[in-house]
Amino acid sequence: MKESTLRNIIRESIKELVEKKRKEENLRKWFKDEDWVRIDTQGNIAGKCGTMKKGKKTQRCLPRKKAQSLSKKQRAATSRKKTRSKKQYVSNTKAAGGRKKKKK
Repeated sequence: MKESTLRNIIRESIKELVEKKRKEENLRKWFKDEDWVRIDTQGNIAGKCGTMKKGKKTQRCLPRKKAQSLSKKQRAATSRKKTRSKKQYVSNTKAAGGRKKKKK
């Protein structure tokens, strides 16, 4: 393999790693900047996310702005969907849905 080809491969790999790290940092900053709240199964805002007692089923966490934009009934539905599931990640209900990615 030519030395110049090897250099190009290494250069591209480094660029990809730097871009991946930049995206991770932006995501971390976004989670830190948002005020995440926990939603109970009745649709009430129950406190900060991550403050549940051990042994309880995981409740839905949403950014406060998103939680306040939903009706109590919508918050209750999305929280019940989360607690019914055995999975860590459960998508929102259609009413509580998020942004859809635009297809290019």
